[in-house]
Amino acid sequence: EEALRAIVDMAAGPAVHYEAIRYLASLDVDFEIKSLVCALENDDPGVRWEAGKLLARMGRKAIPAILSALTEPLRVGDPRLREGVVHVIHNLEERSLQNRLKPLLKALNGMAPDMETMQEAALLLKSFSSEISRDQS
Repeated sequence: EEALRAIVDMAAGPAVHYEAIRYLASLDVDFEIKSLVCALENDDPGVRWEAGKLLARMGRKAIPAILSALTEPLRVGDPRLREGVVHVIHNLEERSLQNRLKPLLKALNGMAPDMETMQEAALLLKSFSSEISRDQS
């Protein structure tokens, strides 16, 4: 809880943000992944960069939360989030996952990034959700 507050506390400073992000990433659960996705919208570029690196390291587990954020109209318009997602995708270790997300990269850099990104993220989220449901069966 303290780490979550530290991420959103702009007065805390970059060092505190970095430490909070690292701590949350070490817990490796859905709630912390969502917090790291929120950190992609932080005003501090270093915090966004660190959150992106950690999300990329988490790989496939982080993708649904990222896609979900991109389907929210008020969030998809944030260039910091879109830039962070590009950073995550480029740093994924799993090449097949990078290839699967290429249409999203194209949308993120398109002429109407908000609308195109929302549409592509929704399609990918549906696909990933189907896989997760199958895996849990």
